[in-house]
Amino acid sequence: MNPEMDELKAPILPDHQPSSPPSKLKKRIIIPTVISGALALGIVSLLLNLNPAPVPAPPSGNLYSAIIDAGSSGSRVHVFKYSIDQFGVPVFNFGSLNYESFSIPDGLSTFANNLDGAKVKVQELVDFAKAKIPELMWSRSDIRLMATAGMRLIAYDDRENILNAAREVLHASGLSFRDEWASVISGLYAWVIANYALGSLGNDKSPTTGILELGGASAQVTFVSSDKLVSHVDSRNKTYGSVPYNIYSHSFPDSGKDAAIKRLMDKLQKSTVGDEKVKDPCTPKGYKYVNHQNKYLSVFLADESEYTKLEAAGDFTDCKTKTLELLKEQNDMCPSSYCAIGSTYTPKLKGNSFLATASFFFTSTFFKLDQKFWYSDLRHKGDAFCRKDWDELVKEYEGTDLEYLRGYCFSSAYIISMFERLGTPRVIFSNKVKNTPLNWALGAFIDTVSQPSISPAPSPAPTYGNGDNSRRFLGF
Repeated sequence: MNPEMDELKAPILPDHQPSSPPSKLKKRIIIPTVISGALALGIVSLLLNLNPAPVPAPPSGNLYSAIIDAGSSGSRVHVFKYSIDQFGVPVFNFGSLNYESFSIPDGLSTFANNLDGAKVKVQELVDFAKAKIPELMWSRSDIRLMATAGMRLIAYDDRENILNAAREVLHASGLSFRDEWASVISGLYAWVIANYALGSLGNDKSPTTGILELGGASAQVTFVSSDKLVSHVDSRNKTYGSVPYNIYSHSFPDSGKDAAIKRLMDKLQKSTVGDEKVKDPCTPKGYKYVNHQNKYLSVFLADESEYTKLEAAGDFTDCKTKTLELLKEQNDMCPSSYCAIGSTYTPKLKGNSFLATASFFFTSTFFKLDQKFWYSDLRHKGDAFCRKDWDELVKEYEGTDLEYLRGYCFSSAYIISMFERLGTPRVIFSNKVKNTPLNWALGAFIDTVSQPSISPAPSPAPTYGNGDNSRRFLGF
């Protein structure tokens, strides 16, 4: 027993013990003692105020986080390594020593009737993440699964069954996981990573840049807008650093390149009766609609053998007309005077600067577009491409994946039509900014690493490091 502790204990008298008046000697002893005790307490209180209890130190060493991107045509796991500085602020970079990824074919949305198969796929991704994270850090390293448009397009019950199957694997992984960390997400994160890389996120002196994404299943538009007609569903109020942003972000389902091609083919197939053939203007002449399941990754285009009535015609002008019709479908349900795509109001893009990524970028790269005159250049080169015979294109672009080659006639016309509807902004086609990939998963990491459940950091706003790729979050 510690004698010093015993000296601080007050004597406790039994309740039944009678109290007697203190003698004069006792009074002389008690009064000075009380005064001394009060002085001691006052001194201790003063010292405590001058020297408050120390704030717990932030975690030392490296921390880890993993995000599974469950896309429509495949899945990829991203593993991030970062640290917390002495102020409790996350510091990270996306160089090869601190960021790794691994992908597998087949989107999880295709496993509605094979949940065990879905678990196997998720386990593959989990195994990669665990191999990159020290075992002692597994329980402190979060893992999240974020599914995109491919999962959003399937039936609700199928989607939940797949997510629940994934949750089983993630709970058993030994990594930190919560049920709500496996979900279907919408756009925004690509905007976060783009403006982080540009140095404008959380910087009130630098205007932000919008993002246009053309994926396989959906298209996304995200930019800062003060338009009052925007639906509250598409409006996000976010603060990075001390800078508030009102962000318009909408995902257009079934408007991604592959999904839109399938919609057009379905529409053409149903437009005739009997065995009458119908021309498909968005596919080069001579192309055969057969089963491509062993060749194509896209769940939309894997088996084209059902399109027995289609005849590839390769006509850019007619293709553009058909793609405009696709984008205008459900315009009659528009809640305002104008809806660029479908029945959703979208603010005009004109006057804003944008980065166009994913299939926007791949199409511009394939056609080697003049960045300054991309609009007229795409029309000209798209028209020339669509006119050529399929066998001629296969020889001319030997080595190009046939799945992608078959889509460039469509995408050239579709992109022109999409910008006609949205407005033609100042746009740069890119998949990277200052060596940082414009991958939404990186933006998701930036957003999630600032949450209290992950680290003591505030919401993020980046500042540049000393000549390397490091970034840190600014506090409020």
